[in-house]
Amino acid sequence: MTDEKNKYLTLFESLPSPVVLLDREGRIDNANHAAADLLGGGGPPVTRYNAAERRGEALSFLAEEMSAFLAAGVPSRGIEKALGTPRGKRHYRVEMHRMLDVSGKFDGAVVIFTDLTQRREAEETLQVVLDEMEARVQERTGELGVANRALRRANRALRMTWECGRALMRARDESTLLSAICRIAVEEGVYRLAWVGYAEDDPGKTVRPVAQAGYEEGYLDTVAVSWADTERGRGPVGAAIRTGRPFIVRDVHSDPLFAPWQAEALRRGYQSVLGLPLFSGDRAFGALAIYSEGPDAFDDDEVRLLQELANDLAHGIRTLRLAAERDRLEERRAVLEAQLRRSQRMESVGRLAGGVAHNLNNLLTIINGYGSMLEKGIPGDDPKRRMLAEMRQAGGRAKELTEQLLAFGRRQMLQPRDIEADRLVGEAEPALRAACGGTVELAVRTAAAGGMVHVDPEGFRHMVMRLAASACEGMQGVGTLALRTAVAELDPSDAPAEIGLPEREYVVLTFRDTGPGMDEESISRIFDPFQRSLEAGSGLELASVYGFVKQSGGYIWAASAPGKGTTFTVCLPRVGAR
Repeated sequence: MTDEKNKYLTLFESLPSPVVLLDREGRIDNANHAAADLLGGGGPPVTRYNAAERRGEALSFLAEEMSAFLAAGVPSRGIEKALGTPRGKRHYRVEMHRMLDVSGKFDGAVVIFTDLTQRREAEETLQVVLDEMEARVQERTGELGVANRALRRANRALRMTWECGRALMRARDESTLLSAICRIAVEEGVYRLAWVGYAEDDPGKTVRPVAQAGYEEGYLDTVAVSWADTERGRGPVGAAIRTGRPFIVRDVHSDPLFAPWQAEALRRGYQSVLGLPLFSGDRAFGALAIYSEGPDAFDDDEVRLLQELANDLAHGIRTLRLAAERDRLEERRAVLEAQLRRSQRMESVGRLAGGVAHNLNNLLTIINGYGSMLEKGIPGDDPKRRMLAEMRQAGGRAKELTEQLLAFGRRQMLQPRDIEADRLVGEAEPALRAACGGTVELAVRTAAAGGMVHVDPEGFRHMVMRLAASACEGMQGVGTLALRTAVAELDPSDAPAEIGLPEREYVVLTFRDTGPGMDEESISRIFDPFQRSLEAGSGLELASVYGFVKQSGGYIWAASAPGKGTTFTVCLPRVGAR
């Protein structure tokens, strides 16, 4: 036993880690040499470690840990603890294990201290290095995040610019272009709202929205924007138009210049706004407004790209307007050329018809005069008298034909005077009803009271009768003819373009029937000579009406379509109108 005990003691003393044996009361029963520095002494006798005056930090810790160990009732317990030693503060792993006697009862504890100081210092050094590396990684990550966000912004702006360029090339009208640009700004630029407003030259200098895309929800209906130097003109849109420079509201919530629209904007998630001027020459005629859902969303590069986009949009608008004006002028030129050709044709035919009618009228005067003289010298029962009567009737019809030719050629001997149109229509109404018969309903409504015209009364009545007769013939004797009169201020847009109606006040007569109507080709030649509108007529009835209206300084046209009936409109200048 003595040898084994000696081996045990030798092993105990040679252990490199401090080891302490505690009795049942927690007093040190033994401690190896490695524990000397920790306990503050140089080895045996161990009783000195238990002296009250020697209870330093390590001994106090052992007493406290022994109490906790016994209270826990566990077979072993381990913690890490920093303890003061003669060599300074050291970090230990402290493990406490129960010792049992031969009967299995608690007989004390063995406490093993493992010095972790070097490992802890290495860990702390490593942690410092790791913290520094993490800080650098976070810094670089932040820089990469900023760069990535800038790159994403640039990619969005470039993609948006590309798509807008394609829209500019494809656009055929201004409205389509504006809608496409706003839509692309929202879809490709990932903005909350985009809209275009034009500067009006009204007293309030209002900005009129003309196109928008994105989350709008009635925003443009609830806000009023101006480009004047007033409260509602100092926002991004008004300021961009007024100053000719991009204007940014970086934070809708805090920018006082955006106060008039703040509540409505925040309710829809708008956080920052950019206004970009649209130029024509050196003057801004409108602005492109872009809204973002994040504050301070527009950096310098993005603003520069978006202003280039706005410049391209303005150029596209100018180009489309020039193209539209060119098309309008081309269309107007084609209309004027058609009008000129028609006028030249009608003038040429009218001149020919007038010349022929004039000469024919002279011959008919001689024929009818001699026929009348011969008829007077022949007895009533002579068969030759009947032949002369038929000759005179034919001469009378020829006389009427020449008068129609003269009317078409505007060479009638008219006696115009100022007279109320409604009066002339009223005087002609009984004859109109008789001409329409019982199967055509005539509805006359005169509303041109005081509407004086300078016309030949007899020629006016002939005009009304011939237009009514044409309508009744077209309806084949069954239907409704509505005759209306009115005084109206008209301009070129109220008549077909080829009519060339000047802007002024007119007495207007309309004849609307419920007949089968006519196709476009028939309508285009309705007033040409010998375009027969009446089966029993000469083919000059409407031509003579046209000539009378033109000779009276008026305008006439017809509108029709198959199955839609026909409407004749006569416009005579109102006497006294400016």
